[in-house]
Amino acid sequence: MAEAIVRGENGKPYYERYRSEVERVTPEQVISLVDELMKKGYPVEQMQEGVNKFLNLFHKALDSHPVPQPESGSFLDFLMQSNQEMAQRLDRLKPLIRLINGKLPDQDPDLPETINNMREILEDLKTFERHYLIKENILFPAIEEHWPDYRCVQLMWAFHDDIRKNIREAIETLQEEKINLPSLNYLFGSIFFNMLAIRFREERILFPVMLKTMPDSWMNRLLEEAGEIGFAYIKRLDMSTINDNPKKPKSAKEDDSDISQKETGTFQLPTGSFSEEEILVILNTLPVDLTFVDRNDKVKYFSQGPHRIFTRSRSIIGRDVRLCHPPASVDIVERILEDFKSGRTSHAPFWIQMNGRFIYIEYYALRNEQGEYLGTLEVSQDLTEYRKLEGEQRLLSYQEKQG
Repeated sequence: MAEAIVRGENGKPYYERYRSEVERVTPEQVISLVDELMKKGYPVEQMQEGVNKFLNLFHKALDSHPVPQPESGSFLDFLMQSNQEMAQRLDRLKPLIRLINGKLPDQDPDLPETINNMREILEDLKTFERHYLIKENILFPAIEEHWPDYRCVQLMWAFHDDIRKNIREAIETLQEEKINLPSLNYLFGSIFFNMLAIRFREERILFPVMLKTMPDSWMNRLLEEAGEIGFAYIKRLDMSTINDNPKKPKSAKEDDSDISQKETGTFQLPTGSFSEEEILVILNTLPVDLTFVDRNDKVKYFSQGPHRIFTRSRSIIGRDVRLCHPPASVDIVERILEDFKSGRTSHAPFWIQMNGRFIYIEYYALRNEQGEYLGTLEVSQDLTEYRKLEGEQRLLSYQEKQG
């Protein structure tokens, strides 16, 4: 039934045929079902549309399961608190949407204030981005490691990206001199549907299965790492008071041979040497973000500068780099890796506008002296301020300023 719906067929005959099974569906079954469909290689957009339809058929059954009650102050508890805060902000938008649809601009002197209030709430909703970042960079890697049927999270990431895009476009629409009301209503409809649907799928499908399958030690690790990003709308946590044992448990992907021992010696290189402390400080002081992916396409390292552009967490270490990107960009990632490994190219530059900043991203193929491929280095930097520079500032300028 579900696959027929994804293919675009009428699901009603299948629903009538399998009604009893549909009415008894469990969260575990939904996760396995989506995983099997994702493995069949349907386009992401087609999967999104189909999943929305057949999950609507499963809604009553899933809604009959009790909402999980995670321990207070736990990883899932904070995610659910963030969800509640998000829903309250959507509730504040509803009367404003009705108001803006109820009067023509020239008949409503308070319209500018209404528009401004809507923009403020949408800007506040952008804070919820942290909820999705925690899922994509911390929760999803853990699910990929613990569940054989993990591919549902790839689809969920695609919905996150749609939400981000819709919020951004709604803010831009409200900034226009003449607002396109039908377009704005469509964007608001998409925002409400997707944000509330994802909340339902988290709390009625994803979280209940996590509580059954993930050990407490892993939940504690997720909480510790999420605290570094910060939960949306939740006061930043003091991690020293959260867990009795805040140590990160060893990943199932690690064994003793993979864990490098700290040494008191130096790293000797052809042109000099560093202590461990020195190399760590140097890498974290460089005005760029670094991420290294090894020859097996596994994330092996990322720098931890004070102002990272893209969120990274320790959970991505050992993760397949393809799973670190939203579904829409995986094909491009594959193409870059193939070109680097084949020797067709060794450099791939990109630049984007992000939150008013000009971000420059470069990928480099790393090769040894024999030309063998060792991996890929991602280098990202914020060039916004550099692009404003004019003239010159020589070393003597520093002396003049200090004097």
